[in-house]
Amino acid sequence: MKQEDTKQDIQELIKRHLTLLETNPHNTDKSIIILPIGSYKEVIELILNLQKTCIMALQADYISNTYIGDPNVNIQAVLEFITQLMPYEEMIFLDEVKEIMKKTEN
Repeated sequence: MKQEDTKQDIQELIKRHLTLLETNPHNTDKSIIILPIGSYKEVIELILNLQKTCIMALQADYISNTYIGDPNVNIQAVLEFITQLMPYEEMIFLDEVKEIMKKTEN
């Protein structure tokens, strides 16, 4: 098999199987995770469920071990992820639409 054929085969495999991450157009050093979400309601429900899980984990008596590690570090990582899931831009959009609607009512 030629090197070019091998390269094409690998590129086809990449297109078919490596679908979770996309290149971040704003920061090429980072990738974007693609999550199949049906609506903003689902996003909020996911965020709430992750937060509730962190709350329950903080309330549990647990001793760290080598496999799971320190629960506080794990919970911190989840909370940081939750922060990135928050739909801030969408909330700004809604606020701006609300202001436009107020102007049209007068």
